Amino acid sequence: ENRCFFVDESQSHLNKPDEHGVRHGFLPKYMETIGLPTDHPIVVKAREENRVANRDWSDFWMEMSDRRAYGQMAKLPSLGFPQIEGHDLKRHLIRRMWRPLPKY
Repeated sequence: ENRCFFVDESQSHLNKPDEHGVRHGFLPKYMETIGLPTDHPIVVKAREENRVANRDWSDFWMEMSDRRAYGQMAKLPSLGFPQIEGHDLKRHLIRRMWRPLPKY
């Protein structure tokens, strides 16, 4: 689809500054790096050409069905899940896509 995704945690409430005022990010602390960094030439060019869509966390948080809440069942046979509980689905996706650091 010729798409590139990146996460900007610069304003996240989970990305609190350390004692020197530096923000290190939630994702790098717990997850292996994937994708392109925000200073990569492809990302920089996309931003310059206004080909970036900003999505706020609230776009995915307000509807319980979008949140895959505990106890909510989903059917995703194309992903190999004919029936899967919401939190189990999140665990599978986090392991497959975000790759937690080995110590976690």
